[in-house]
Amino acid sequence: MLAEAIEELDALGAKVILLDLILTDPQEPEYLADGTLVDHDAILAETLGRVPARTVLAASVDTDAMRLGSLWQGAEGRRKWDEIRALLRRDITLDDEEIAREARLDGTRAARVQGRLLAIKALVAREAAEELRHEGRPCTEEEMRARLLPPEKDARLREFPSLAVIRAAVRNAQALDAMERKLPRAQADRHYLGAGMIVPPLPAFARAAAAVGVANSRQDSDGLLRRLLVRWEADGAVFPQLGLAAAAVYLDTPRDALAATPLAIGDLRIGGDEMLLSWPGIDPSRVDFGLHPHVSLGRVIDLRRTTGRLAAQEAEIDDLARGLVAAFLADRFAPEDCGDPERRREIEAELLSEVEFRLPEEGAEEREEVEEDREKLRRLRRWLRLREEAAAARAEVAKARVQLEGVIRGRLVLVGWNATGNFGDFFPTAAHERTPGVVAHAIVANSALTGYVVRPLGAWASAALTLALGAAAAFLAAATGPRLSFLLALLLSLL
Repeated sequence: MLAEAIEELDALGAKVILLDLILTDPQEPEYLADGTLVDHDAILAETLGRVPARTVLAASVDTDAMRLGSLWQGAEGRRKWDEIRALLRRDITLDDEEIAREARLDGTRAARVQGRLLAIKALVAREAAEELRHEGRPCTEEEMRARLLPPEKDARLREFPSLAVIRAAVRNAQALDAMERKLPRAQADRHYLGAGMIVPPLPAFARAAAAVGVANSRQDSDGLLRRLLVRWEADGAVFPQLGLAAAAVYLDTPRDALAATPLAIGDLRIGGDEMLLSWPGIDPSRVDFGLHPHVSLGRVIDLRRTTGRLAAQEAEIDDLARGLVAAFLADRFAPEDCGDPERRREIEAELLSEVEFRLPEEGAEEREEVEEDREKLRRLRRWLRLREEAAAARAEVAKARVQLEGVIRGRLVLVGWNATGNFGDFFPTAAHERTPGVVAHAIVANSALTGYVVRPLGAWASAALTLALGAAAAFLAAATGPRLSFLLALLLSLL
C-alpha cells in the first residue's frame, strides 16, 4: 500500500516525499489468495529507488541505550557492568541466571539484568557490529556469530532466541553503511547536544532514499512540545532533524552545511542545537494547522487503484475490439488497425452501428441465434458496457488528478499519521493539545523553506524586559491602590 502511495505521489508531481514512518523492522513476505508470494519490503525498496521523486526516511535515536543507571555507577558498578558485557561478548546466548552467577551479581543487580537482558544484549550486539564497521569488514550474520558465540555453539546452533538481536544489529550496521555517503561527518571541535544510538530504516530502504532524518522529539517539563533538536551525532556522523533533512533535499543543500555552525538551509540560520516550532498561523479547527492542505493518503491510493483498474479495462476493451473486428468488420478493417488512433475511432463508430443493428433494445424480444453468434453478441455487449464504464472512470480519474496535482506538484509532501485512532505520535503544542508528529516536522521544514522562524529573546534582552516589568509593577503599586495595582500587575504578567 505504501509503495502504491509513493508511486502515485510521484505521478502527481511531488518533488520530495518525506515518510514520517519508522521502517526498522522487516515485514514477512505473505501469500495472496491466488498463491502468489509477495515481498512487501522488496516492492517498497524498488519503488523508492525507481521513482524520480526524492524520498526522505525517518530514523529514531535511542537516547537511553548507552545511559547507565545508578546501579552501574562508581568503581564497583562499572566493573560489574564491564563483566556483564564481556560475558555476553563471549556468549550472547547466556541467560540472566548464568550472567548473575558468572559475574557474582547481588540481588538488586541480578534483578535489573533479568528485566533488561534483551536491551543489554542488543547493546552488546550493536557494539560488535560497530567494531566490524570500523575494521572495514562486512557486517554479516556469519561474522557476528563468530564474535558473539563460542565456536562449539556456533557450529551446533542454527536458531536461538538471541539470533534476532544479532540480525537486528546486522541490519542497523548495513543501513548505516548505506547512509554513510549521504551524511556529513561530525566536526571534531564541535559538541552536539543530540547524541544517542541511531535506529535507522532497513538497509534496502536506506540505500534507496535520498536522505535520512531523526524523528525524535523532546517535550518541555510541562509536557508541551515547543522546540526540536536540529541534529544528532552518532558514530562520527551528523543526522539532521527529519524536517530539516527534507528541506535540505528540496533545496539541494550541500550535506556538509548540515554539520556546520551556524546550520544553514535556504534562508534559515540556526546558531544553536535547538529551534522553536514557528507556527505560521494557529487555527486549532483546521486539520492542516495553518500549513498547506492536508490530503488523505487513502485518497491518493484510491486514485492509484482506480487508474490501475481503468488501465485493465482499456486493455480488455482493446482485446475485445480486435476480436469484434474479426467477427463483424473483417471486410473493412484488420485487428491491428485498433492500434492506430484514427482507424480506432472509425472502428468504434462501426461497432456502435453494429450494436444498434444487432442488439435488441431493452425489453424487446431477442432473436434466436446459433451458439457462435450468441458468443459474438455477448462480447459485443461486454465491449459496450466496459466502454461506458471506462468513460466514467476516465472522467473521475481526470478530475481527481487535477485536484491533487494542484496541491502536490512541485511540493515537499510529508506522509505521516494523522488519524484520531492512532495514539502513538501526537504531542501537545501551542497549536493543539493533540498535534500529529508529522505536523511538527512540517513546521520545521516550513521554517527552512520560507525563512520564517521565531527566535527566543537573548539573555540581555530577557533580563532587561524582566527589570522593566518589575519597575512598572513597583510604580503602579506606589501610584495606585492595592486592588487596582494588583489587577494592573496581573495584566502586565499576561503580556
